[in-house]
Amino acid sequence: MSLKGKLLGIAGAEIAKKINAKGFVDNVVNNLSEKAAKTNGIKSINEYKKKEDKNYMVFKIPSATIGTMINVFRDPYKAIEKFGSMYQFCDMEGNVKYTSDFDTGLISDRETVTLYDEKKNKYGKVKEYFISVGIPLFEKEVKKCSVDFEKNNLCKLKKYVSFGELGFETLEGKMHIECSDEKKKKYKIKKGNKIIAKVNELPPKFIDGLAEHYIMEYENVEDEKIITLMVVALNILMSN
Repeated sequence: MSLKGKLLGIAGAEIAKKINAKGFVDNVVNNLSEKAAKTNGIKSINEYKKKEDKNYMVFKIPSATIGTMINVFRDPYKAIEKFGSMYQFCDMEGNVKYTSDFDTGLISDRETVTLYDEKKNKYGKVKEYFISVGIPLFEKEVKKCSVDFEKNNLCKLKKYVSFGELGFETLEGKMHIECSDEKKKKYKIKKGNKIIAKVNELPPKFIDGLAEHYIMEYENVEDEKIITLMVVALNILMSN
């Protein structure tokens, strides 16, 4: 490359850096992400029409802008160090209600998430299985996890894809996850035959911080802790 070409390349890189420093690229990416989500019927958090007789929480996960080294935020321990929690559950005003830490095994990269209330009291744990096996030839992308609530096993769950359709199965316990609309990424959490929460995925957002990932609608505040555990389980089962 000629000296002129090198100088133009350096100048172009500096211009791109300055543009991105002002958040231009990140704004474009977030706008495109939201538009793509809307084409599938996925609403943003501001589009939800909240009902007076319902309660709402938002589940947040670590995110990063395009201008930030994404690997820093993909490291769970970096996320805990920076934000004080791997995941957060907040009310609609942004007040933190529940937090979590995160651990991985020495041999595997399987997740173990412990949840805490506002007083930092531990109330439950979600643990991904080291080995997740489904029915040969019929089930793909199988993942399993167990959910403990107040030192007791709440349930064991499995996610799979069979003939192109997403499915969930309860292996033990009376808690269930159902996918009511795979395209719009809508889910239901059930205790026995009763729906205790509706969970909707939100459009991906790239920010340096914790970004909204799911919004939950539910009736009984008494079910909140169980709902948070099941949402973490859903997030683990749906993660790549």
